[in-house]
Amino acid sequence: MLTVTILRTEDFTEDLQNTVHNILTNLIDNRGARVIMAGGDDKDMIYRLFIGLSEQYPSICFSILLSNDKLAYESSDAPIFSLDCDIVYQDPKNAVKHRDNKLIKETDILICRKGSIYDNIAAIRKNSNKTNIEIIAI
Repeated sequence: MLTVTILRTEDFTEDLQNTVHNILTNLIDNRGARVIMAGGDDKDMIYRLFIGLSEQYPSICFSILLSNDKLAYESSDAPIFSLDCDIVYQDPKNAVKHRDNKLIKETDILICRKGSIYDNIAAIRKNSNKTNIEIIAI
């Protein structure tokens, strides 16, 4: 089962919606991605994209892992927000970093913005001990 992760959803602006949509549908249709996760804390473009894709692909698991509980208890259009209390409450100052590291350890393909701190395979391997990860930087 192929797992795909998008990190720092706030870095993905509206003008990237078609690009990200095409990448994700390609990964689902052609490479067998079954779990699509994201790290973010806003109802942004990735959130809206996941809602649309979850209707198109109801058997695929779409999830956004929060680093705080701000949205966790709001009603949303789709049940895609998840909260890891260990990440959120044990070290709130570093919750984003812990969330991102957790997601990296669980993913096969990482989607990030070019020039972000995740657009460097050597740094990913050093910080997470993850040796078999594909990075798609857009």
